Amino acid sequence: MSFPRRAAPLALSIGLCCTLLLAPPAADTQRPRERGASPRLYEIAGDFVRLDPETLHPVRGQRAPLDSDSWAWSFAPGRGRIALVSDSPGPELRLIALRTMRVIGDAKLARRGSAWATAWVSRRRLLGVVVTRADDTIVAGVDPATRKVVWRRSLGGSLRVGEAFHNGLVLILGPRTDVGPSRLVRVSASGSIRSAPLAEIRSGSVGPLDSRPGLAIDHSAARAFVVQAGSPVAEVDLRTLQVGEHPPLLRGRAPDATTGATRDAIWLGKGLLAVTGWDIRSSGAATPAGLTLVNTVTWSARKIHRRATDAVVWHYTLLAYSFPYSGRGTLGSGLTGYSLAGERKFHRYGDDPVAGAQPLSSGVLVITPRQATLINSRTGRELRRYQRRLFGTTVFGDRSFPPTADG
Repeated sequence: MSFPRRAAPLALSIGLCCTLLLAPPAADTQRPRERGASPRLYEIAGDFVRLDPETLHPVRGQRAPLDSDSWAWSFAPGRGRIALVSDSPGPELRLIALRTMRVIGDAKLARRGSAWATAWVSRRRLLGVVVTRADDTIVAGVDPATRKVVWRRSLGGSLRVGEAFHNGLVLILGPRTDVGPSRLVRVSASGSIRSAPLAEIRSGSVGPLDSRPGLAIDHSAARAFVVQAGSPVAEVDLRTLQVGEHPPLLRGRAPDATTGATRDAIWLGKGLLAVTGWDIRSSGAATPAGLTLVNTVTWSARKIHRRATDAVVWHYTLLAYSFPYSGRGTLGSGLTGYSLAGERKFHRYGDDPVAGAQPLSSGVLVITPRQATLINSRTGRELRRYQRRLFGTTVFGDRSFPPTADG
C-alpha cells in the first residue's frame, strides 16, 4: 500500500519547524480576497485557531477543537464555514462555523481509510475523498446541512494528484501497486463519473519510489494539462475529455521501477505553465527538477531556475524556492521572484531553504529557518518581520488537496 504523501512539518537540523500550506496558485485567483480589511488567517496546531494577521499570535477565544491533524480543507461559498479532513475516529470531514469558531459537526465519509481531500463545490454539496488501505480512491458527496453522505463512488485507482474544478473534482489516478499509465477522472457534484486514459503519463509507487505527475487547469478554457518527466504533455478538454498529446518538453527520465519523478504544475495564464518537482533514484537521492516555463501556444520550454523545487504565484509574480527532499540536508535557494514571462525581479534569503510562501491579501508570508516575514510579492520588499515562531499549519485560502511537495 502507498498513500499519497501528506504534508508533514519539515524536521531539519537547522530547526525549521513550520509547514505552510499554500493558497490556490492559479493565475485567476491572484486578486486579494478581502479588499480594505485584514485577511482572516488561521492555524492548525492541535486545534483550529484564528491568528492575528499583524502578529501571528492566536486570537483569544477564537479556537475550535480538532480530533486529528488536518492537511486539506475547503471554505463554503461566502467563507462562513470551513470543512477540514479528519481521520479520527475514521475518515471524516469536520465542519466549523468561522464567525463563532463553533464545531457544527462531522460528516463520516467511509467506514475505513484515510480522508484525503475536500472541495465545497456548491452551497448544497461538499465532496470528500478517501484513500483506502487497498490504495483505492473513494469520493463521497455530502449534504452540508445534514452532514449525510448522499452518494459514494469507488474509482478503482491510486490517487496521485487532484484539483477542484467548477462543480466537482479533477483527479489523476495511477496503478495501485506499480508504476504505469495514468487516467484523468472528472467527478461532478451529482456523483457522475467520466474518465480519460493518459497512456503516456506514468505514475504510481514501487517500494520507496513514489511518482506523480503535475496537474494544472486553465479554468477559463476548461482545459487540464498533465505533465511528467520524459513524457509528452497531455492536454485534456474537460468538457469532452478528449486528450491531445504534445512533444515531451520536461527533462528527466520517465518513472519506472528504479527511478521516480514528481512534478507540480501551475497555470499562469496566456498559455503558460510553470513546472517544478524532483527526480528521485532508488537509493533515495533526489535532484531538484528546477522551475521550467512551458509555452502551450508554441510548445516550447525554458528552464529559468535550476535549483527550485516549488513555486507559487501571487499578484502576477511567480515565486520560486526549494527545501530538502524528505527532510534530508539543508538544500535551499532562497526565494526568487519572476514575472509571469520568466524575467527575474528579485532574490531574497540567499541559499536558505524555504518551508513555504503563503499568499495573503497584503503580501506573501515567507518562512525560512531564521525568520517569518511578510514581503511585497511584486518587489520582494520586507513589509513585516514576526517574532512568533509558527509550529503549525497556516490556513488562508482553500487547500482542497494536501501539498504535493515531498516534505
